[in-house]
Amino acid sequence: MSKKESDAQPAANKRWKKNTEKRRKNQYASYARNYVCKLANLEELTALKN
Repeated sequence: MSKKESDAQPAANKRWKKNTEKRRKNQYASYARNYVCKLANLEELTALKN
């Protein structure tokens, strides 16, 4: 590996790490949203039944 390539590697790793963290946060956020929606739907259904 040349000097140039070895210099580029840490930067790429940093970028990858940042993107992965961003993706993970978005994933958790969408899980939470889906969960809240499911709960809301459940409450509506139980309200309709009663």
